[in-house]
Amino acid sequence: MPMGVAFASMAFDQYDAMGVEPVAEHLTELSSRGDIAGALDRAFEFVETEMLSNRPHRCERLLERLNAHVLPAEVSVGILTATRPWRSELHNRAAFFARTRASLLTHYEAQRVERILGGLE
Repeated sequence: MPMGVAFASMAFDQYDAMGVEPVAEHLTELSSRGDIAGALDRAFEFVETEMLSNRPHRCERLLERLNAHVLPAEVSVGILTATRPWRSELHNRAAFFARTRASLLTHYEAQRVERILGGLE
């Protein structure tokens, strides 16, 4: 197993013991430092790990906790992309989608927002 994968797994085990608050904080911190790729990697890995481990409640909590008005658009849209396969199972996803849409509308014209979010609802 590559070292990065082992480290990520250890980090998620630690998150499991502490809840999803540290995950949300970590995504926000990576984003604020400009590490969009890192935030997206962590978000995709977290969502996939939790959903494939039959722990949708953890993704639900993360979606509830994340502030789409603070996260960069790329990260919010990335989280919507990561959660899309499970959209029917994740009830908090619709609210996160709405918050992401509202945040995008403060920066972009409505037509552009609809193109950005196309297929993610």
